[in-house]
Amino acid sequence: MDEFGPLSIRPYAGKGWFMQKKADRLPATYTRKHGVRHLLAALDLKADKLYAHNKKTKRHQDVLCFLQALRRRYHRSERLYMVLDNFSPHHHKRVKVWAKENNVELVYPHLCFLVKPNRVPFWTAPQVCA
Repeated sequence: MDEFGPLSIRPYAGKGWFMQKKADRLPATYTRKHGVRHLLAALDLKADKLYAHNKKTKRHQDVLCFLQALRRRYHRSERLYMVLDNFSPHHHKRVKVWAKENNVELVYPHLCFLVKPNRVPFWTAPQVCA
């Protein structure tokens, strides 16, 4: 499971842009007049399906709501393994208690494994965390 957001949609210099004498800085867009949206998503490896919820906030209540929706998709006897990053709402007490009561295992892999740029499985390559 992973979250994404807020998404800042603005142009980036690249193909199709005219040449300039001096490159201008792109302005920071700190003001979001219409708010932002956050995407919570989970990939079912067995069915090869992506499930997602679009939320206005990224609190532990939103994470818990999404986990409950995922739990309803599978029989209670089937154990779910959710791989999460170290975002603080994932470590909230209510999320952990709910997971224990509902046959869901929350897995927090070491950060060194999450940031590998290559596609080689982490268990086959030597790990060096700096």
